[in-house]
Amino acid sequence: MSSGDLLSVAAGVVIVILVAFGVQWWGDYQPTDERGTGSQHPSIANQTDPALTTPAPVRAPSIFRISYVEKPVLKYKTYLIPDEMNLFGGSDPSWGPEDGVPFACLDATLGGVTETFYVPYQMWRMNCTVTSEKPASSYVKAALVDAGNNTVIKGFELNGPGHIIKNIQIMPRDYYLIIESQNALTHIEMETKPKFL
Repeated sequence: MSSGDLLSVAAGVVIVILVAFGVQWWGDYQPTDERGTGSQHPSIANQTDPALTTPAPVRAPSIFRISYVEKPVLKYKTYLIPDEMNLFGGSDPSWGPEDGVPFACLDATLGGVTETFYVPYQMWRMNCTVTSEKPASSYVKAALVDAGNNTVIKGFELNGPGHIIKNIQIMPRDYYLIIESQNALTHIEMETKPKFL
């Protein structure tokens, strides 16, 4: 290799180093305005810090009001509360600090069988509150029935006022409720977790 070739390679390396320093200097350069304060490079000024941005709020579904059907005997095979409601036990565990997002509700003062309603979520719960002006003689029994095969999925029984939660984790399907009630105002909210919306 001749000395001219070595000189050409060395000159190329020096040029690359100078260009690299020039680019680095230009990226760190902050020109000052007439007040003497530095202004940011336009490409940097328009960027937002991901830590400062707030996520878009989750849009809650509109709440569907569930109502009773007129003649459940003609519509459903299962229309009476099963005798063994005590098998379903008490309230299920809460979801903790995470609030449920309601998507359907039922307000009932009398018993009956509801229309069929579709639940599109794989995890949801029945959040039930019972109040009464005659607590000593009030009770509510409820059974959640799979409308496809008429089997009872979940149920609860409350004697007197109270609150109970029933968690359901089944693939989306159609359901209906059977309610038996005496001297009680029952409010049932069907809720899901925000992450399932």
